[in-house]
Amino acid sequence: MTDVDEKRQLAARVAACANLMDIRTFSVGANLETVPDGPGNLGYDFEADVEVQWIEETSSLIVTGTYELQLTQVEHEEGSDNPTKTKIADLEFKMAALYNVDEPNENHGPFRDDELDAFGDTTGQLALYPYAREFVSDLTNRMGLPTLHLGPLQLFTEDRPR
Repeated sequence: MTDVDEKRQLAARVAACANLMDIRTFSVGANLETVPDGPGNLGYDFEADVEVQWIEETSSLIVTGTYELQLTQVEHEEGSDNPTKTKIADLEFKMAALYNVDEPNENHGPFRDDELDAFGDTTGQLALYPYAREFVSDLTNRMGLPTLHLGPLQLFTEDRPR
């Protein structure tokens, strides 16, 4: 069984009780360093971090995604194996998904932290990532850059590491 399968199984009890209520953007930072020479040879580094907060009093679950993207222009010089990268732009933003959660079955007790974390790593990411993709596409376009289209979310397994 893969790591993702284990997380999905661990998250199943939370997922069975969670109802997505809202997704919001909480913070945005964008810095345009320079304008690229053209649409070709652009590269990027994208990082995502997901955190989960359980609010017992209101039976609410908040999954927060923090995203960082660095867009670069990559130039290959003749006779060199190492391309040079020129920073074009930095983007940082934070989005959160709010879930209303029905009470877990009394026979199984309250949700454990590992169940909540597994929910954030699977279902939470699957809810937030399409919004993050759209936000990156829209913002790069509004910055006058070639529109950047991130690939679909890939939950990596032990068989296929990052």
